[in-house]
Amino acid sequence: MLTKSSLVLLTALSLFFTLATTQKCTGQSCAIAALSGSTEESYEQIVGTSGKSPSGSNSKGRECITRYYKELGIKAPGGNLTKPPSRYTSDDAVAAGRVKKRDLKESFAKGLEESGERDVIDPTRLLEKEKATERETRKEKRAECKPHGIFFARGTTERGVMGSTVGPAISRALGSKWKIEGVAYTADIAGDDCIGFPGGIKCRDQLEKLSDACPETKWFLSGYSQGAMVARICTAFSRPEIKGKIRGVVVFGDPFNGASIKGFPSDGIKTFCNPSDGVCKGEFKISLGHLSYATGGSISEAAKWMNSRAAGQ
Repeated sequence: MLTKSSLVLLTALSLFFTLATTQKCTGQSCAIAALSGSTEESYEQIVGTSGKSPSGSNSKGRECITRYYKELGIKAPGGNLTKPPSRYTSDDAVAAGRVKKRDLKESFAKGLEESGERDVIDPTRLLEKEKATERETRKEKRAECKPHGIFFARGTTERGVMGSTVGPAISRALGSKWKIEGVAYTADIAGDDCIGFPGGIKCRDQLEKLSDACPETKWFLSGYSQGAMVARICTAFSRPEIKGKIRGVVVFGDPFNGASIKGFPSDGIKTFCNPSDGVCKGEFKISLGHLSYATGGSISEAAKWMNSRAAGQ
């Protein structure tokens, strides 16, 4: 017979797994996902007849999005993104009393301690302009092919091709039996403004080369923050024969939270979004919830899901 405390524990565990597996659109997450053309639903279907456009755009971002529409043959939706940007940095969150600076630092430090990484920027300056250019990324690895691999896209301004928090943690959790690769892209704020298009298309092109080099490898695409948009766009715009080699998409702190991926099964998408993470509402608001995915149970649960799916279960 279950005790009251056992029922409470089971309820809490049920809530955790619901958050990890059945994410739904929140805020403007599905609207900006549809704006990228990476979803099964059109932008008009998501936004409906309300005429309410998602906020957070700027002129350079709109110009960038338009360029990719032309390159990819996407029909531009009606209307414009004319509202002022809603993004604010973690410094703004501290100033507004939404989160304590000490908590941000301690949470990030804990994540670094668990991941073993040290070469990172201060999380309280996470969204300031600090470009990580492709010249700083490693040269393409000539590693041996393996049955399964993860192709990971880091978050905005994270250094190193795998980033400094979620990437190293998921790599370590998967272990040496997996082929580990990172998307070589400039994870800057301009990429956020362009809703992940620059990194997503680079990911698509790099995935084709990886697939040519290791034709038998089955891939899992993954990403954190901007990298989540990159992974989704990469999957959506890959050729059918490449898409057929993608076994799953695993995203953390996902701005497209709850959206579908064009031509990809919904049960192949695993999303980790903390309830307090404003980025998961498509608002690009950095909070403690957005910085904590390298700690807690998200990484181990993601690795377990990937291994299970890789085994065909």
